[in-house]
Amino acid sequence: MRIWRVITNGWRFWRLGLWIYGIQLILSVIVGVQLRDVLVTALSKTAAVDQLSSEWVDYLILDLSANHGETLGNVLGIVLLLLIIYLLIQASLAAGIWSCVVGRSCRWNVFWEGVKRNVSAYLLIAVLAMLLFFAWTLLVWVPSLSRGLYFLEHWRDERWFVWLMFGLLVLWLSGIYWIWLVSNYARSHRTTQVESVWRCLRHGVITGSRRYVSWWLTLMMLTIVGLIAALLVPDLEARVVVSTMVVTLLMFMIQQVVLFCRVMVRLGLIREITSDKPHQNQQIPLTQHQEVT
Repeated sequence: MRIWRVITNGWRFWRLGLWIYGIQLILSVIVGVQLRDVLVTALSKTAAVDQLSSEWVDYLILDLSANHGETLGNVLGIVLLLLIIYLLIQASLAAGIWSCVVGRSCRWNVFWEGVKRNVSAYLLIAVLAMLLFFAWTLLVWVPSLSRGLYFLEHWRDERWFVWLMFGLLVLWLSGIYWIWLVSNYARSHRTTQVESVWRCLRHGVITGSRRYVSWWLTLMMLTIVGLIAALLVPDLEARVVVSTMVVTLLMFMIQQVVLFCRVMVRLGLIREITSDKPHQNQQIPLTQHQEVT
């Protein structure tokens, strides 16, 4: 079963997974602190700063637009800058990860060679995938929610509305899966063939469309498991009555284990995609100073 191969293949690169997990943990803390500092500066003296993680999202948006409209443009500009930095870092990590997985090596020179050769191409693929993601999200949810609220007011049975939302969710996820497959098959082709980005994207569209049906169930199962984990961990934290140092440390460790498992699943998916290519036996291009074991 493909999902089992994804899990087993991911754990074959556990050393690489540890490095990637550590790098992402450090970067997430740095970017998260910077983002919070930006919001604190923008909201300044308002009490809404302490409600960033609570249910008062609507209040925060209204407060930011009403009381801090002059600084809203600066905040969005800084957030956009942080997003660009985040995409650049993720593209660099992805280029190194793909190079190591395709070359079946966790050596630093293999990782760094992949970053130098493919980071610009991976960044362009990531930007295009992100634009497709936002376009598909707007296309599905904006008209659907506007009409859905109308139907909710006029339908006597709300179960039809629930089924409608569920169907739209499946449709939206199906489109996201296609974008994910296209971008990852394009990355795989770039890693093994080092062709232009547009040829890699063309290959990604063709191969991703052909493999879409065989991948859909696996991606849906991983989505369900990830959603359960994302809901279970906060629920477990909410059920903790006594907050001590040991309990806090235990909850932190549970969160990090979940994040590490996500990294391993990502490596397993990359390995499965590279083994699913028609030219899977070809090796990545190497420099004369590079050795792959």
